[in-house]
Amino acid sequence: MGERTTKEEYFKLRWEYLKRSGEYKKYCEWKRFGGKKPDCEWANAANQGQKELTMLDYCEFNYSFFGDIHENSFETWWENRPRHIFEYGAIVENDIDKCIENFKKCEGREPSLEEFKTKFVGKIKDHYHVYLRINLVAADVKELGAVFENILKERKTDGFVKSAECFICLPENGRMAKELEHYLKIYDQKEMDLSTEKIIKKVGTEAEKNDPKNLYNQDQYRAKLAKARKIIYNVERCQFPGKYQ
Repeated sequence: MGERTTKEEYFKLRWEYLKRSGEYKKYCEWKRFGGKKPDCEWANAANQGQKELTMLDYCEFNYSFFGDIHENSFETWWENRPRHIFEYGAIVENDIDKCIENFKKCEGREPSLEEFKTKFVGKIKDHYHVYLRINLVAADVKELGAVFENILKERKTDGFVKSAECFICLPENGRMAKELEHYLKIYDQKEMDLSTEKIIKKVGTEAEKNDPKNLYNQDQYRAKLAKARKIIYNVERCQFPGKYQ
């Protein structure tokens, strides 16, 4: 990464941290089964009417933005990433196809008209998007601006939307991003059950590799591993990198 972190570099890094989340991996698997495989504590929270945000809520928001990161590549996601505003008529056919495809994957058959209606309406009534139909002939620009502003203000009072307000917070510079990459490399090596000494030999600087038994260096690497785990905890909760020191 360069001196400044671009949005693409930022989201790539965020994608990789989220990919290490066990909770999000379970959620993606759960979604593939159409919500019919609730093998997690949060999977039963959907119908409990809880006011506070649960892990299910956080997973749903991450999913609405990133989708199934275990089935798709970052490059494909980035090319087709969500935009702030777009003409929905241009992509509605794709959404219809996805609803039918997901239903067939879960049920092994085509949906009935009523089943499709339920799935499709559920998709467009999420917390994080507003779908508008504008009459271009009758539209008054100033009036539209006022209506649009009121809709945004009303929707932004939604607790789910508020939780996502800090979703994009770019690392201050390329150096910070490199540190986050380094923490992730340490985490990955530890997941392979390597000792701290072996991790240092794998991803340390030349000086560190020459003295992997140094207790100070080992303590520093354990601290970096703890930071990586904290960042994964944060990204699960829609904050990246969040507070991890």
